[in-house]
Amino acid sequence: MVAKVVKDAKEKDAGQKSAVCLPVKSSAGQAARTRIPCFLCRRWFPSPAHLKRHEKQSEYHRAHADKQDEMIHQRKAELKLAVHYLRARAMEMDAELEGQVQNEAMQSQRTLLEMQVRQLLFEYGQAQETIEEYRSHRSSRRRRGPQPPKAVLSQEKQVGRLAFTAAAVSWQAYHREAVAYGILQSWLASLYLDGEGGAPSLAEDRDLRKGTLQHLLRLAVIAESRSGLALAVAQMLVSFFWWGGATDADVTPGPSPEIASAALRLQQLAVAHAGCYAASTPRDDFLKRSCPWRLRFLLLLGTELGQKMATSMHDLRQAAEMLQLTRLRWHRIQELPFFREGANTASSPVAHTVSHRGPLSWNQNRDFLPKSVHHPIWPREAWPEFAHFLEKHSEVFRAGLDALLEADPEGHLFEEVARQQPSEMAPSRTGWVRLDLINGPGFGQLCSLAALRPSCELLASRPEINGNCTAYLAGAALARLMPGSEIKPHFDTHCRLAAHLGLRSVAGASMRVGGEIASWEEGKALVFDDTFVHSVMHEGLEPRYVLVSWFCHPCDRNFRRQLGSDWLEANPLPEHCGDGGGEPLVEGYGDRL
Repeated sequence: MVAKVVKDAKEKDAGQKSAVCLPVKSSAGQAARTRIPCFLCRRWFPSPAHLKRHEKQSEYHRAHADKQDEMIHQRKAELKLAVHYLRARAMEMDAELEGQVQNEAMQSQRTLLEMQVRQLLFEYGQAQETIEEYRSHRSSRRRRGPQPPKAVLSQEKQVGRLAFTAAAVSWQAYHREAVAYGILQSWLASLYLDGEGGAPSLAEDRDLRKGTLQHLLRLAVIAESRSGLALAVAQMLVSFFWWGGATDADVTPGPSPEIASAALRLQQLAVAHAGCYAASTPRDDFLKRSCPWRLRFLLLLGTELGQKMATSMHDLRQAAEMLQLTRLRWHRIQELPFFREGANTASSPVAHTVSHRGPLSWNQNRDFLPKSVHHPIWPREAWPEFAHFLEKHSEVFRAGLDALLEADPEGHLFEEVARQQPSEMAPSRTGWVRLDLINGPGFGQLCSLAALRPSCELLASRPEINGNCTAYLAGAALARLMPGSEIKPHFDTHCRLAAHLGLRSVAGASMRVGGEIASWEEGKALVFDDTFVHSVMHEGLEPRYVLVSWFCHPCDRNFRRQLGSDWLEANPLPEHCGDGGGEPLVEGYGDRL
């Protein structure tokens, strides 16, 4: 198959050109004059105005542009299939080599496979780069008309053996990070979601987990010298192997030291690769490269690894060194211009609390709302009205859950939904499962059940979670956490809050948010800021059920603008919000993470 892909690539027309055009000089007699080509249509124009008219009005040009777009997408699909094949073959060779003392021929073949994978990933990145450059160029013309020339690349670009002429804004390195992330995530998610019809699943098959993890760790070694891969590999280790290569029955609480250490090294490389430590990095670039998220995740890894060393490994010396290094990084980060400016804001709690409470007290909502007061776990006196609404109707929500469990006492519905989760939040895929009720403006499938219809209708009436709120995952769900399970540390990156309503809250389950500890009570709400690092542990004997909701932050002026005057009058902007906020710091900030 790989040979076919390579052969097909060689046979494609290397003369196809990009629709993005640039001026070149040609000779006419003794004098040189400037003409403007459209390489896609292979036509010349006497001036930029003629070229712009051609690009806007010519159906011939548009048809060729669409054809090129289709061709590059097809090439991306071919590359993706080839990468999947090579990785599967590499895993088979690893299994064959495992029982052999020395086999130089097979080792050479294995090395060649690694080189082929790297080449295909590079070509995939080139294809994506070409698509993004052309679309960016085309959309900028639609939005703003002609733009001043930027750093133009005039050399011919290759996507494998396909040739394209590039004339666009210089490509940024973090685009390739996104391509690498997408390929690795797609590969691992497909293995994790497999398992139907007896096929092995990364979530449950020990041999598959072991082989896949070995391959990913080899890729981690490569990434240490190719920092553009570091972020993707680090995130895949955390997303799919936080507890290591063991299956659910063999795991111990907290991260695998091997995985956390490898991810920490790579995350540090990813921070440096993006220039996040450089005080000279422009603010917009600092945000577009997701530096706040990169740095917070670096602190998360250092803190969790240090705690693991202390509590499970009982290596207090190494634990102290790791935690001290993390705190030093924390102090260094606070001195970066973006965070120093926020901490100097008079009403910002960052100036008064964060520097004294350490890395875990640092939340992403602070980026959107620098003048607001932020709590890991919100005190009742600061609750938004939505939390009181949940408590007021707790009996309705509890009745809906009870009816569901009575109709499905074995929990088959939870098991079925668990198999559709694309990455591991708990050691086993059934350890933590959520059944969606409301998802923005839409109703979940469960709302068709008569027992849950009242719950869905109540929730859909609330602007904090319905179509008026555009925050990521805005909505509500029934969530089950099994005894003996845990949810790994994580944090959200969007301007929002979370609320849990205890429905069947049993002893032994607790949540840590930004260093604070909380537990659930039946019929009681728990409001917390999920942009702080948070995790859950269940050491009890029975499943824990809560109604979990993600809703727009009460200080978010973007959300408040969507609402009518009656609602705004009944829900004035709280004093702890300062002057509010919530606007994206740069276009797409938060959605990029």
